Amino acid sequence: MRRRIARVVFNLGVDKEFDYYISRGNVDVGFRVWVEFNHKRRVGLVTKVTSTSSVRNLKPILEAIDNFPTISKEHLKFAKLLKKNYPYSLGELLFMMIPPPLRRKKRIPSTDSLSSAFPHRGRKEKNICFIRGKNFLERVKLYRKKIEEKLKEGSVILCLPTFEYVEKVKELLSNFFSKELIFLHSYQRSKEFLSSWVKLKRGNKLILGMRATLFYYPLNLSCIILEEEASPYYFHPEKPYYHLFDIAYLLSKFKNIDFILGGDYPTLNTFKMIKEGKISLKGRERKLKHVEVVRAKTFNYYKHKTIVNPLLKELLRKHLEEKKRILILYSRKGFASFIKCLKCGYIYMCPKCFTPLR
Repeated sequence: MRRRIARVVFNLGVDKEFDYYISRGNVDVGFRVWVEFNHKRRVGLVTKVTSTSSVRNLKPILEAIDNFPTISKEHLKFAKLLKKNYPYSLGELLFMMIPPPLRRKKRIPSTDSLSSAFPHRGRKEKNICFIRGKNFLERVKLYRKKIEEKLKEGSVILCLPTFEYVEKVKELLSNFFSKELIFLHSYQRSKEFLSSWVKLKRGNKLILGMRATLFYYPLNLSCIILEEEASPYYFHPEKPYYHLFDIAYLLSKFKNIDFILGGDYPTLNTFKMIKEGKISLKGRERKLKHVEVVRAKTFNYYKHKTIVNPLLKELLRKHLEEKKRILILYSRKGFASFIKCLKCGYIYMCPKCFTPLR
């Protein structure tokens, strides 16, 4: 009888799978195992079970931590897709998809539904759109309609930039989705986080969270919503570096599901994709006030011995006559420590402290 051999990855920057033979118990793809690696005992994830290995004198798997897979085969495929786009090992990416308590030798308290698969449902063509609402509350109303529709198909993840956003959206949506609502964020205690992670795998849920929440997506995910997509909080500043938009975009393509972006304005990348027709634009179109751009190159300030454009000068005069307040924002150029009149040489001083104005 041939020995069964498991290929195991670790939460290390080593882009390699290590072979261990299965001495006892039932071990399959996605299982967490307790093994010896580099003279230390570590938690590993099984990525493949085979019967051949090019390595002699294999070490045994000391223990299967759980009797069911922690990572599904779909999550494994998605991690391999991420690996093609990011310079990180498969182990690092897979361990991002399991809760922090399970990255150590901690058993999952409940085994229900973790190993169960959701029935495959035929999906319509995915829709990627940017919702431009008048304000945050208006966008949440639009999200609510979409969530009601998508919860009939599966779970929905609503990603928010900060914990304050999570608390606010919780107040706004708890009356409508009290049974389906689940919170998953880094401010939760380990036990609470683990409990939420187990619950999101049972039925259709609305999952509220922040940046890392998307990595714990359930198999029946039907829609991803990214609120305030221009927020800098969606960028992960430590290794492994990533931006949540890129992860969400790849996941929506991988699962062929809807991806909704929202915010006061899109990022340059999103704006480019809107122009290219890859992302549709929804919401009210804002009427912008008339703005006249004066081309500075067409006016010779030195020749006319002035630092004020004639158009600006006329507007200043008009508003002063109407006794209106004026605020001028002027970008300082060069290293001059004072402003000097080009006609008479007068240096402008502060009337209170007599400091030269810059």
